[in-house]
Amino acid sequence: MIARNYKYPTVFRASLSADKKFKNNWTFTTEILFTKNIHENRYINVNVLPPTRVTPLPDSRYVWSLNTQVNRIPIPGGNPYTNIILLGNNHDEKGFSYSFTAVINKSLRDNLSINVAYTYGNSVALVEPIGLSSTLGGQWAVKTVNGKNIASRSISDFDLGHRIYATLTKKIYYGNWLTLITLFYNGQSGSPYSYVYDGSILNDAGRLSNFDLIYIPTQSDLNNMQFIPGANTAQEQKQLLNNFIESDKYLRKHRGHFAERNGARLPFTHIVDLRIQQDLKIKLKKNETRLSIIYDVFNFTQMLNKNWGRTYFLSGDHYALISFVGFENNTTLKPQYQFTPFSGKPWTVQNSTAPGNSARWISQLGIKIYFN
Repeated sequence: MIARNYKYPTVFRASLSADKKFKNNWTFTTEILFTKNIHENRYINVNVLPPTRVTPLPDSRYVWSLNTQVNRIPIPGGNPYTNIILLGNNHDEKGFSYSFTAVINKSLRDNLSINVAYTYGNSVALVEPIGLSSTLGGQWAVKTVNGKNIASRSISDFDLGHRIYATLTKKIYYGNWLTLITLFYNGQSGSPYSYVYDGSILNDAGRLSNFDLIYIPTQSDLNNMQFIPGANTAQEQKQLLNNFIESDKYLRKHRGHFAERNGARLPFTHIVDLRIQQDLKIKLKKNETRLSIIYDVFNFTQMLNKNWGRTYFLSGDHYALISFVGFENNTTLKPQYQFTPFSGKPWTVQNSTAPGNSARWISQLGIKIYFN
């Protein structure tokens, strides 16, 4: 890694909040947060020669190398280096984020209380402020249309989208004993992901890399694109790909355009958790102490029905929908493709067993002792 005239990342943050109390024991709170990058990172691989060729329409983009390997800077005796990453600051449009939150609290009759919150957040970044890779080469390898050295800002990997959070709590008193029953609901937009090619037209990071965002063809585009027969004929592949595009909300809406980095999203999720807490007052020696027995069920509705409470996962936050096979020839540079049909969706049901993130229900029993 090399760095030149580098300024450490800095951001500007601002927030605005307001609270309002109303009659009948309910309150309304709003908050707006805004963050703007002042100095942000940019990564350039200076060991890659710039592109000199362009593919034809409709999938028109730069070609950085026609060789099997990347075109690296020529050095007498041979270039022994792979990536030489220049760490600098981004002098183009910079990333930002904002969010809006509204919260309603209400105390009802019979010791019942409710809290409802809605948040919408949007984040845009060139590279993530918190790196998703432990190496600078990994930080450089973002998904692009025309090359990682000329990447532009896009939707962040951490873009929140919509989130609805609600709690409903019931208190039941038995003399000195107290039982609390609470339901927690979290409805949230799925994580963003990208549609990419399997194989690289750009070849700025190797022919086998899969960081090139796809072109989303229209029906007429498909008729003119060249597909290589495999398990299915070329015409069958075109029809099957068209069927998939039409079945996908994001792809259907953006036909005739390049896919955006993190433009698509996993499905919206609905998760309900349950907590039952029994508070007891006991005496230890001469002191009165409170003891709480707590039973939690994470993803409670999944315990009731195996098809409820689903959460989803996509490895690497991208899906290689179409394969780039090669060029028709090195003169026209007309790309050749293959599409392998598959059943279902690009994502799978989350297989994590971590509470709060699992598509399975998980329960735990806990005890708290409060000492005076």
